[in-house]
Parts: sequence; structure tokens; C-alpha cells
Amino acid sequence: MEALKRELVGATLLSFLTFEICGTPLPSETAQSRIKQIGLMATICALHQIQRPITIAILVGMTGLSRTAVVEATNQLVARGYLTEKLGKNSMGRGTAWHYTLASALLERPAPSGW
Repeated sequence: MEALKRELVGATLLSFLTFEICGTPLPSETAQSRIKQIGLMATICALHQIQRPITIAILVGMTGLSRTAVVEATNQLVARGYLTEKLGKNSMGRGTAWHYTLASALLERPAPSGW
């Protein structure tokens, strides 16, 4: 039952984010940029559901996007308030890596009526 609940919350969240990202473009943002953000949020929501870490390296590996494209899209998602970022250790424990989480305000936001 808990797994089904997580799936439904993830699907609702992704639908909400799709409408938000498309409906409220950032200044000088292209349609292509918004599509990348939506795709990246789908990947991030999937990682969040299975409680996996979310880093640039993991997102690059999963999406096939360049590091630059992933950094640009995650920066836009942070600017929108959908992600929080924190500098931490990389997977090898020797260097640093940005770790992302879904913003708590986003997870606590009630679904719009009619959903």
C-alpha cells in the first residue's frame, strides 16, 4: 500500500510540475529548456521514490544529457524552488558533489482541487 501511495504522489507531483514549469517560464527561458526541466524532474521524482541519491553524475548517467545541460536544468529547478542543493562527498568519499533533494515545500503542497 505504501508503494502505491508513493507512486500516486509521484504521478500527481509530476503532473503539477509539468503545468507549473510550462505555465511560468523563467526570464529568457526557451521551450527546450522547460522540456529538459520536466524530463529531469521525472528522473528526480523516480530517484526520490526509491530513495536513491540525486547528484549531477547520477542524472547525467541516467539521462544521457551532457553535464552542462544537467547543471543548467538543475540550476533552473533550484531557482524555481523545486529542488534544494547541498555540497557533500562524492560516491568515492574523496571529492565533493552537489546533492539534490525535492524541496520540502513542494512535497507538502496540497494537490490542486480536481486532481
